[in-house]
Amino acid sequence: MEKDINRVINKVGSVVSSAALSLAKATSNATCFFTAYQPEEPKELNKFKKK
Repeated sequence: MEKDINRVINKVGSVVSSAALSLAKATSNATCFFTAYQPEEPKELNKFKKK
């Protein structure tokens, strides 16, 4: 039972992490469409920006 739970967690975790990386790559050049709030992006995202 515990092995099954760990297997599911590992599969879901890998899907979520790849989706998060894809989203970070897609939005690294975008700006916030709300003018009141633009959070500072991490410096690590600079390597994904188009030059």
